Amino acid sequence: MPKERIERDFYPTPSWCVKALLNCIEFRESDVIAEPCRGDGRVTNELPSGHIIKYAELAEGIDYLNPSKDMSADVIITNPPFSLALEFIATAMTRDLAQDGTMCFLLRLSMLGSKQRADFWRSFPWTNLLILTPRPSFVHGATDNAEYAWICWDRGNRIKRPAFWTLKKDEVEVCPSK
Repeated sequence: MPKERIERDFYPTPSWCVKALLNCIEFRESDVIAEPCRGDGRVTNELPSGHIIKYAELAEGIDYLNPSKDMSADVIITNPPFSLALEFIATAMTRDLAQDGTMCFLLRLSMLGSKQRADFWRSFPWTNLLILTPRPSFVHGATDNAEYAWICWDRGNRIKRPAFWTLKKDEVEVCPSK
C-alpha cells in the first residue's frame, strides 16, 4: 500500500544535510540569500549571519512562484516540494538568481533520470552534484528508498568541492544551532 503524501509536500530538511552543504559554500560578504520554501526554518536557521535573507513559505501566504515581494538573490538554497521542483528551478534560474549566483536544491537523484525531464536538464544544466550519505530521514526517523543530493548551479564559483562529491553525515560537525 503506497504511503500517503504529506500535505504541501512538507518534508523538513534534516539539519545535517544543510550543515554539510553550507560547509561547501564560500559566501561573499554582500551575498543576498533566498530560501523559496522556508517551511519550519531548517535552512534559514543555519544560514550564516550578516546576510540579507529572503524567504517564501506558502503556509505564511508567500507563494514563491507568485511572490508579493522581490526574491532576487545571489545564493538560493531550498528543499522544494517534489511535485513543483522543476517549476521552482526554472523560476529561480530565470527570475531570481543573480548572473554570478549559486543555487542549491535538495532533490531525489531520480529527478535526473526521467525521459520527460531530459530536455529540462539540457535547458538548466547543473554544475555540482553533492550526494548525501546516508539517505536522509525526512519523516518519523525512517528513510525512503531514494537517494538524495544537493543539485547545484554554481555560476559564482562559491562551491568548494569537485563537481561530483559525497557529503557524509559523519563528517558534519555536531554543534548547537545558532
